[in-house]
Amino acid sequence: ALGTLGVVTEVTFRLHPRPARTCFVSASLTPAGACAAAAAIAASPLQAAAIELDEGVVGSTSLVASFEGSDIGAPGRAAQAVAIIGHGASTRCGPTSLRKSVGRT
Repeated sequence: ALGTLGVVTEVTFRLHPRPARTCFVSASLTPAGACAAAAAIAASPLQAAAIELDEGVVGSTSLVASFEGSDIGAPGRAAQAVAIIGHGASTRCGPTSLRKSVGRT
């Protein structure tokens, strides 16, 4: 068979520092309301690290958006996301920490 051989001669990695603070915004909404809120957050300049929709009980969908950044920036963006979502949204912030999982087999 005819094939090609390639050799990687150079690789560049770009590392980012771990954010100082992570904030989570959560709300329990109707499915249509959760989709609209997620779309509004994604279209905003808030730069959510993640947006998750989870369909729970019939007629209820939970929305969780996370924001990472400085001690001032992440809570500020989370507060703006609460304003976008409206009634029933709550926020929880804390320092970003390293997660360690130790398992023995």
